[in-house]
Amino acid sequence: MNNEEKIISMLEVMESKITNMDSKVDKLSADVAVLKTDVAALKTDMDYVKSDIEELKEGSEITRAATNKLLDWAERMEKHTITTTFSLPPLTVVE
Repeated sequence: MNNEEKIISMLEVMESKITNMDSKVDKLSADVAVLKTDVAALKTDMDYVKSDIEELKEGSEITRAATNKLLDWAERMEKHTITTTFSLPPLTVVE
């Protein structure tokens, strides 16, 4: 084999390797495109989750305020009951 044939052989091997690399890069590019689509979907889902969390926070604030009002009312009723004296008539036994 002379030098020219060796060079041609080496170029063919290199071309084969480059073709193989090109196919791998194409596959990686396709995988990256899929990942970009998945990330976009995750971002959309995350926005929904954030919105749901905000609604839960608002609901918990409303619930907390209502609970505090109910506790205040119960405390006032308890104080009112303690300060109010009730007199009951004497019990009579019926035979």
